[in-house]
Amino acid sequence: MHTFAIIAFLLITAPMLGQDTEIAAISDALSQGNASRLSAFFDRSVDLMIEGEGEVLSRDQARMRLDRFFANHEITSFAVVHKGAAKGNASNYCIGDLKTSKKTYRVYLYLKPTPSSEGAFRIVELRFDS
Repeated sequence: MHTFAIIAFLLITAPMLGQDTEIAAISDALSQGNASRLSAFFDRSVDLMIEGEGEVLSRDQARMRLDRFFANHEITSFAVVHKGAAKGNASNYCIGDLKTSKKTYRVYLYLKPTPSSEGAFRIVELRFDS
């Protein structure tokens, strides 16, 4: 019975550990203003919105758009405010504050497991609101 309980616990918590690892790496990339590292967590296409202007972009297009954003906004820090998962771990989200030399942005990340990501969660929506 102990073995069953341990296996059940690991099966339930393993996806949550993966989520925390991905969120930590995404947070690190945001705090450094590193679009290349951040784009490693993008799905094939990303719904990217920056200050009300958005569109669905390919992974490479989104990376280039973020390169321009980070070049024009010196990043000072990023802090996760809230994160969570949908019922059944079907999707994850993260909300944080990105501080730049000009202003603070509220960042919304929506992540889903997709076939192209081999079970890992990938960013499908990224929004920067001021």
